[in-house]
Amino acid sequence: MDRDLQELKSLSAALGGDSALVQGPGGNTSIKDDDGCMWIKASGTWLCHAEEQPIFVPLRHAAVMMAIEAGQEALPPEAILPGGPEGLRPSVETSLHALLPHRVVAHSHAVNAIVTAVQANVEALLAERLSGLNWAFVPYCRPGLPLTQSVAEVVRSRRPDVLLLGNHGLVVGADDGGSALALTYEVERRLAHPARPASTKPRNDLPARIQGPWRLPAEGVSHAVAFDDEALGIARGGSLYPDHVVFLGHAIATVDEAGADRDLSACVVPGEGVVLRDDLPPAADWMVHALSEVTTRLRRDESLRYLTLEEEAELLNWDAEKYRQALSRKSA
Repeated sequence: MDRDLQELKSLSAALGGDSALVQGPGGNTSIKDDDGCMWIKASGTWLCHAEEQPIFVPLRHAAVMMAIEAGQEALPPEAILPGGPEGLRPSVETSLHALLPHRVVAHSHAVNAIVTAVQANVEALLAERLSGLNWAFVPYCRPGLPLTQSVAEVVRSRRPDVLLLGNHGLVVGADDGGSALALTYEVERRLAHPARPASTKPRNDLPARIQGPWRLPAEGVSHAVAFDDEALGIARGGSLYPDHVVFLGHAIATVDEAGADRDLSACVVPGEGVVLRDDLPPAADWMVHALSEVTTRLRRDESLRYLTLEEEAELLNWDAEKYRQALSRKSA
């Protein structure tokens, strides 16, 4: 068990340490051992902390599978084994990890995978770029049990090693952590979309100048969306993936729309930079970082699929995501 857990820690730290693959508390990893235990990242924790903090929860794999078969999203108490960190819940993607037959599963919010996953012609792109890999595409549905049930339809007939999740991200399965990491990088290499160059240097006096409850995000790349008209137009069109909704809300606003409304999480001053509400935790910084990374790789003439208002509301009203938001604020 110790060797399995160390293998998971090493994989997780590598994924979490690369912002092109995971931003902030996003993504999750798991490993199944020979004794029926599945270790999985705890909800709201950061993969980059895997080797320095206890972020993995041990679960009885058979009990998780029984909950899936019964259509139960909440895990029964007997599914959680002793030995994990106190007060933390297993990832909202636990059922997906349990369902997949691979020993190691890694779910990332890899930038190029997301850029591909939000396009209307995603399956044609995947057929062209992932030729030779064992892949499948799963259209968007809410993370958690609904997504697991959609993936179950695929797994019944085949055993894909690569899943691209519509408007969400990338999942890979492998026999070991090194192979899972290598496969993640291989998919990202094949799906590469070059980013348009844009300035990442905001006006330092921006928060004070627009006279709101604002601060500058920590990540300089976050400001690229303010200096690329095409990226800003895409960002204003709506939300493209779940973590944006959970940590930033709906489409990003410009300063003219923002005013002094403290309910907004972030806004853009075109040509000058991005500001965040001053009480937001570090997870929000990484979400505007991801927004710039994604939108500067997309074009306005591409047909994009945004999350619907109903899909956004489903995420924001989901208890599991409310918990993750609260944990993020507490850890900050």
